[in-house]
Amino acid sequence: MAELEQLRTENRQLHQALASHAVIDQAIGVLVVLGQISPADGSRVLREVSQHTSNSPPSRNRSSNTPRALPCPTSCSGNCARP
Repeated sequence: MAELEQLRTENRQLHQALASHAVIDQAIGVLVVLGQISPADGSRVLREVSQHTSNSPPSRNRSSNTPRALPCPTSCSGNCARP
């Protein structure tokens, strides 16, 4: 019985990992299309942003629906096609 519960837990974790991976791939795709950057740079930007942000609520001085600007990838040096 313990083995069955362990397999169910592992199955649940694998499903969560697959769902998370799909969301990350979609986010990279959005960065690639909107930022006109390569998938490798999209992945790098996503990683950099996630390392420098937290899940804390936005500051009171800022509207909660105001989007934050994404930084250029370090390989861009400000020369990318982003506005």
